[in-house]
Amino acid sequence: MNKQQQKNKKTPPAQGKRQTNKKAKATVIASLPKKLVIEGRKARSFGGRSLAFNPWETKYLRTLLNPFDQDYAGTRVPNYVPCHTAVRQVRALVSVTSDSTGNAYILCTASPTFAIATQKGTLSNVGASTQQYTGTTDSILEAATITNLQNAFTNLRVVSWGIRIRNNMSFSAVTGRLIVAPMIVPEWAIPGEPMISQANTDGAASLDSLLNNAIANVCPTVLGSGIINLPGAEEMQLDQLINTDLLLAGRPVGPAAYAFRNCVNQTESDGTYFVIGRNSYATVAGGVVSNKALSDVQSLAADWCSYAIVATGLPNSTAAFDLEIIYNLEGQSTVLTNNTGVTQVVQPMEHLVSTATIEQIWQAVDVVGKAITFAKPIGMRVGKSLMQGLANMMR
Repeated sequence: MNKQQQKNKKTPPAQGKRQTNKKAKATVIASLPKKLVIEGRKARSFGGRSLAFNPWETKYLRTLLNPFDQDYAGTRVPNYVPCHTAVRQVRALVSVTSDSTGNAYILCTASPTFAIATQKGTLSNVGASTQQYTGTTDSILEAATITNLQNAFTNLRVVSWGIRIRNNMSFSAVTGRLIVAPMIVPEWAIPGEPMISQANTDGAASLDSLLNNAIANVCPTVLGSGIINLPGAEEMQLDQLINTDLLLAGRPVGPAAYAFRNCVNQTESDGTYFVIGRNSYATVAGGVVSNKALSDVQSLAADWCSYAIVATGLPNSTAAFDLEIIYNLEGQSTVLTNNTGVTQVVQPMEHLVSTATIEQIWQAVDVVGKAITFAKPIGMRVGKSLMQGLANMMR
């Protein structure tokens, strides 16, 4: 080999290194996504920019991850509100009993006045001051009545909400499976308490019809095992919940999720009045309100993911599992009193400059942890898998 040949010969790259050609044109190489950033650490890139959440935004992110975590009770939505707001909490706990065929079909939403609706199976209150209406086949449980909410707020919005499911059966008796599917609730899809109360007065058939229609407005398919085919649906055996809870964290999907809603009943004389929004009106004749749509509290569920929960293969007519639901609320306060069913959370008002949009925080929530996840038993802050996810993203 002459000197010219030796000069032209390329030396192979060392192990672990890549050979480059300096004369080649520069190419764009997509790098791995940056780690999520919480409280001063390097942020993950969203939409071409890096985000670092301030303490206010971080609290909001964490209460979306686990609304049951009391370390973040009293958190507000981090968009600027020029007046002080009150923050309160609503919780309810029910036992779910299967029907005679071993099934329980449930829909949970972000509205406290339409908290838990059932089409199969029955609900029993467990140490909670809730209102329940029961028809022949369907029932509805309110975590807080409209009176509770009116005593606490003149207007309000949901900051975060969620569900915990716990198995009640012994190790030797546990059987059956759960199918959980997220559902987006549009505005005006579910009825308010006055309409539910009137249907209940009219009779079981009227209540069943109202609740069937409301569930159909939210669910794209009839509640049943077919929801496993819906996007985002997950399935698990109930024996997986012997030592852990199943946490379903509500997730906002649009601007209506942080709109303030009126919770004061309207009072009008005879006539027809449009009082609560698009295509939603109250008809009053002779002092009797016919359709009872008198406030827009039910629209608290708008632009939130609700959850359809189907339990099948349970022992017949058995109290198979508990369902706990929580709502963290913010709004314009009434005079502070002891309000049944609505717990006051005292926390200073914060006016921090928001460095990220609400939608960017929502995106970060999905990066840090799943909406449907196993959590440790009650009393623990968050599930092991969720904390591991946070730790991994913050490295």
